[in-house]
Amino acid sequence: AGRVYVFSGLCGELLYDLVSPNVEEAGHFGAAISGFVTEERGGGPELIVGAPEEWNERGRAYVFGMVTGVDELNVEAPQDLSLSVVGMSVGGNHARLILRLPSEGDVEVSVFDLLGREVKRLHSGWLPAGAHMITWDGLTGGGKCAGSGTYVCRAGNKKMMAVAKLVIVR
Repeated sequence: AGRVYVFSGLCGELLYDLVSPNVEEAGHFGAAISGFVTEERGGGPELIVGAPEEWNERGRAYVFGMVTGVDELNVEAPQDLSLSVVGMSVGGNHARLILRLPSEGDVEVSVFDLLGREVKRLHSGWLPAGAHMITWDGLTGGGKCAGSGTYVCRAGNKKMMAVAKLVIVR
């Protein structure tokens, strides 16, 4: 369930107001959004809106075609572990990451500074295969604001590891 508002970067005008087609699901609709135009689907603008925890927590994307309507794309479990940043707030107050697990199991997700010191552990424990939204609130493990700078988010276990770079500007 959820709603996405798309505004013009030029004038701030509301361009689109999109509502999740599956209102009963709690899958982080709008966690990621991208736009494109393709002649294969009518030539009009289209938006892909991600819902990484829908469809048995494997992930789903919705393609909103301004000419063709809405299509659902179910996401299969990934082949490799991956971690990607999908959103940083203005002021560095929080970051959203998508963790994709190829199989269920224990996983740790932590943020480190460039000296390799753990700033905060975001998750430690079992997760099912598929896509998972991980949020860092911009705080250290001690509850203080992390300073401006570059950080590395690392996810993994004894068998696999993935990293993503985070930059905070306050």
